[in-house]
Amino acid sequence: MQIFRNYDQSLYDVRSTLWNGALKSYGHGHQNGGVNIPYQTRLDTSSIIEMIWKGHAEDDSLPYCAADILWYMRFLRRQGKLSLSIVGPTTRATPVSYLRGDEFFGIRFKPGVFMPNLPLKTFVNGSAYLPVTTPQTFWLDNSLWEMPTYENAEILVERLLRKKVLVYDPVVGANLQGQTQELTLRALQLRFLRAAGLSHTSILQVERARYAAALLGQGMQSLDVILKAGYYDQAHLIRCLKRFLGQTPTQLQTGWFLL
Repeated sequence: MQIFRNYDQSLYDVRSTLWNGALKSYGHGHQNGGVNIPYQTRLDTSSIIEMIWKGHAEDDSLPYCAADILWYMRFLRRQGKLSLSIVGPTTRATPVSYLRGDEFFGIRFKPGVFMPNLPLKTFVNGSAYLPVTTPQTFWLDNSLWEMPTYENAEILVERLLRKKVLVYDPVVGANLQGQTQELTLRALQLRFLRAAGLSHTSILQVERARYAAALLGQGMQSLDVILKAGYYDQAHLIRCLKRFLGQTPTQLQTGWFLL
């Protein structure tokens, strides 16, 4: 059975479109709605890493980040102090606080990747801090781990996989790419809750909004997006985009998109 409705673009293609748009907006310190947070981003070829990025805040700001079914590890250096947090999937546009001088990088994981001992459903629309024991190490799953950098983040991920601190459920990723699975709907729902922390309904809502954002960012008019993405009318489109992305169709058409 297939949970994810496969639109004209796959989940990977939609996200690649959004990442590329974000790079154009932030790669050169573009001021976006009063927010100045230059980013450097790379899409990884790993089977479990969606993206690795780094950036710094040039001003105090509180930008809204779009709802996202993916979770990530965030490494933040603020006023000389290093912190590490697990940021769960989100079902609404969420404000993220930055202070001038903040330096950070993150590892965002592909659908189906999860930590068995840190159930994602407990981090939906939230986060949890991991103990940073020294500037070079942190504590996770009863073990000390070497602090990664933007350049070598894949090494940490590979080690976490080998020790089964990270686990990948290929059924979830395949289903989100539109591939039919020989499982009952109930069995798929349980796999999604375990590996994504969200119900299939929530995933569909978030991904449809991101799909609509990709179409708008490519220059498609709102009425065409409504038909292509399956919204009822203009009011339905606007309401969902405001809820999941914190922006209007006009803002998305002009390139205002926060990941």
